[in-house]
Amino acid sequence: MNSDKYIKDIKRELKKQYGEIPESWGCQLSILADDLKLYNEMSAIIAEEGAYDRTTKRKHPLLAPMKDLKNSILKSVNAFGMSAYAAKRLKSEDLDDTGDFIDDLCN
Repeated sequence: MNSDKYIKDIKRELKKQYGEIPESWGCQLSILADDLKLYNEMSAIIAEEGAYDRTTKRKHPLLAPMKDLKNSILKSVNAFGMSAYAAKRLKSEDLDDTGDFIDDLCN
């Protein structure tokens, strides 16, 4: 995954949804970009060295920080509404017809 391309794609989608990206979102987008770059670097190191040390049988020391980065990335992606979960949630909010149902019951 190319983190720069991914951030460009997110910005393009956000512009499509909201018109302009609020300046206040810049910090979170920057953090997301940094997290993606670090995650990719760690992933490449682990791919080269392996997830476990064959002599000590211990997990690679980068696995724990990668897990934290993954959680941070997922939270940011969800916050921007750019995941399948967020899209489903937003779609269900758009389709909420609870008011119509209650009106029909009362009439």
